[in-house]
Amino acid sequence: MLDLDLDLQILQLIKEDASINEIASALNISHKKILYRLQNLRNKGYTFVKKYYSDGEVVFKMNNTLGIPKDVRLITKPNEKALNMLFISDLHFGNVNERIDLLKRVYEICAKENINIIINAGDLVDGYLGTSSDKKFLSSEDQINHVIKKYPFDKNIINFICFGDHDYSVFETTGQNIENVLERYRYDLVPLGYKNGKLKIKNDDILVSHYIKGINYNEPPRNGLTVLGHSHISKYNYGGKNANITIPALSSVISNRLPGFLKAKVFFNKGIINFLELEEYIYFDKFYLVNTSAIEVASNKKNKSFKIENEEIRTPYCKKK
Repeated sequence: MLDLDLDLQILQLIKEDASINEIASALNISHKKILYRLQNLRNKGYTFVKKYYSDGEVVFKMNNTLGIPKDVRLITKPNEKALNMLFISDLHFGNVNERIDLLKRVYEICAKENINIIINAGDLVDGYLGTSSDKKFLSSEDQINHVIKKYPFDKNIINFICFGDHDYSVFETTGQNIENVLERYRYDLVPLGYKNGKLKIKNDDILVSHYIKGINYNEPPRNGLTVLGHSHISKYNYGGKNANITIPALSSVISNRLPGFLKAKVFFNKGIINFLELEEYIYFDKFYLVNTSAIEVASNKKNKSFKIENEEIRTPYCKKK
């Protein structure tokens, strides 16, 4: 409890532009202990930048700027002409109407059907939006720890996550960046960035997007496949040069919208996504298949050399006898 109080005091002094010398004096602690507590705060997702002054003072500032979306690549085998994956969104961990039970069921489906890739289109946590009566956990640290502990794990499943407005409310309110926590504690939960993130596959990519008011960077008009969260409903918009797939929420946060997910088989032609087979599942007393769709992604991307990127045959590691 004393260390937690000390962390909060250090954060408050940093917000008040106190230098490291001033923090040491105000709290009567050593510089070494301050640096140790700062590392502990980094482990919780906080990020800092340093300012150096000519009088020898060093000031740690809260980092309140998000970087551009990450360049994340999924390496496929050269003979993979199609890839099975599952789309989920709007889990809202920390909300009283989260559905971890359904997320566990999704993992069971993936394991049974040999699906290794899950794309999560945002609002991983409930954050600071909405009312306190809707919160199982009020603080962002408790919500994120809840994710670390309760999000299912399977050694053969990777989640690629684009963060949404509820996730951003954590960063905007506290300076705590969920990306940093996941990168330290859950290698299987891979951040794609806030608002927009790309998962590069072969010579193409899937844009994963979730509404965030006030983010400065925007994805320009594009050709290809876009997966969207935020609206808590399933919707398809395709034709021409693109296909936009909106993912239902895998939670019961909006009472009149049933939770669900999409299962997809993504087909490639010369390294470019050109076709999808979609199955939509909605939960009543169990998951029911309610819709199937065949979607053409009429991309006009050109692949002149036909050399496919992001392909590799991985040689399994074997210990020497």
